[in-house]
Amino acid sequence: MSPVLRGSAGRDPGARSRSRAPRKGTAPAPLRLVSWRSAKTIRWSKVMTAQARIAVGYYDREDVKELLLDAVMQELARH
Repeated sequence: MSPVLRGSAGRDPGARSRSRAPRKGTAPAPLRLVSWRSAKTIRWSKVMTAQARIAVGYYDREDVKELLLDAVMQELARH
């Protein structure tokens, strides 16, 4: 059971805004867990976004590692 991470606005917190210009000085939206069982279909755009992030080392950043660890620990605590 792997959690799906989403921002509080229900969108991918690491995705770029529609203007394509990265925002400076703003913190990403807090992540919330969504059970993978609640998803009806596979969102391939989310999969491709995650693959692109892996390729550029996004998940190797210390702040992102901490967020992922917290999400995994919360999910494990639920079971």
